[in-house]
Amino acid sequence: MIAFAYLLFFLTTVVFSVVYTMLVRDIANRRGWVSNHANSRSIHTIPIPRLGGVAIFLAFNTGLILLLVAYEQMGRNPEALKLMLLKIMPAAVVVFTLGLLDDIFDLKAWLKFLVQVGAALMLYANGLRIAEISFLNTVGVSGLGTAVSVGLTILWVVGITNAFNLIDGLDGLAAGSAFFSTSAVFVVALLAGNTPVALITVGLVAAITGFLRFNFHPASIFLGDSGSLFMGFMLSAVALAGVQKSPTLVAVALPVVACGLPILDTTVAIMRRLLSGKPVFSSDREHIHHKLMDRGLSQKQVVIMLYGVSALCAFLSLFLLRPGGGALALVIAVMSVGAWMGLQQLDYRELAELKRLARRTVDQKKIIANNIAVHKACEELQRAESLEELKQVMLRLFENNAFDGFELQMTDGTVVQEWSREAAAVDGWSLSVRLTDQAKWAGTLTLWRRYSEQPLLIDINLLTSGFPEKAGAALKRARAEQPVAVGAGNLKS
Repeated sequence: MIAFAYLLFFLTTVVFSVVYTMLVRDIANRRGWVSNHANSRSIHTIPIPRLGGVAIFLAFNTGLILLLVAYEQMGRNPEALKLMLLKIMPAAVVVFTLGLLDDIFDLKAWLKFLVQVGAALMLYANGLRIAEISFLNTVGVSGLGTAVSVGLTILWVVGITNAFNLIDGLDGLAAGSAFFSTSAVFVVALLAGNTPVALITVGLVAAITGFLRFNFHPASIFLGDSGSLFMGFMLSAVALAGVQKSPTLVAVALPVVACGLPILDTTVAIMRRLLSGKPVFSSDREHIHHKLMDRGLSQKQVVIMLYGVSALCAFLSLFLLRPGGGALALVIAVMSVGAWMGLQQLDYRELAELKRLARRTVDQKKIIANNIAVHKACEELQRAESLEELKQVMLRLFENNAFDGFELQMTDGTVVQEWSREAAAVDGWSLSVRLTDQAKWAGTLTLWRRYSEQPLLIDINLLTSGFPEKAGAALKRARAEQPVAVGAGNLKS
């Protein structure tokens, strides 16, 4: 009986979603309320309505209103569902209205952020909040302070709300991802006996299902910010509502895993923009779906591939229903490895820079050793009086670092010393350092290095500041002590 009720509610809401979507699409086309593609991020060439969120919002609410009426007619008590809707829907209406106004007027990012923070505070005031984190109980922390609880709640709500907005770049992608994430939350709520959350998620899944018929490629209507922000906000809210009847770790960690794709894309986008020195709220064409299309995949292929990722995340989230930390560790390990391998294939320059930084951190000990060698060489050059002493200092310095060869010349072009790791000519790049003595040119030191992906583990500034003066003065003293004849082969090493 319960299963039939859920199915009937689902099918009824799907029908409303289909009808509303067609109505909104046709009205928008007649009135000219279509998308503006005058930007570099758009992949569409014809104007398409972007008010699909209106259809989802109307279908979701119509279905729930009819459900409440049916409950009353059957003499069943819907008070728990009413109470949950009173906690969520006022803030949800605010977020939906925000998205609708943004679709029409293109609001400023800071204004949207402030309104979303306000909506999150409304949920907090209604008791939907992150009040504790269960694994902290094992170390004697029984709850979070008010400030931390408010901060985490705002971070969660604003983060999930915008995560679905950010991946809304291809036909059906955001709606499809929300379908899988919401379905996972429904299963958890159903198993936990949280009927209000289960009913709300069924209504949301149904509204998304009917809309997807018209949003999948080639789309005849877009989700718009009204839809993506509304779906993301509702998911964040029902996740907080799940805290009331589920272990906190499950209630919070499960939707994080279920929403793995949009969360990953949002995290990568923020990191990219921070590392590139761009505003966090700026727009670009470097999201995961854009990168996949740049690799030659069609829009439909990318969406289906990312549907698979979303479905896998939703499936993995259900493993968190099993008690114990082993399941959580396994899920985190699988998702971390999968995310890392996937991002490796997308050729993010920012990721390459992070890898380079990490590698440089590991190699820091070698860098310090090479830099110290330069300082010691400067001290030895100050004491060098003969050409032989100068040559020995140069050999000790460069044969143990990342350079593959060097050549020391006087001002008239005479080669005083040359050395390389191999007899053949060095195939790579070179750096010429002008050696000076009392601001006068004393000679030239040319350094070679083969082309290599391995980093140069030495501070070049040490070789271009201070060292040229010490080497130039040593070279002048050596020439005074032992004059050099042009072409004197015995002076080479």
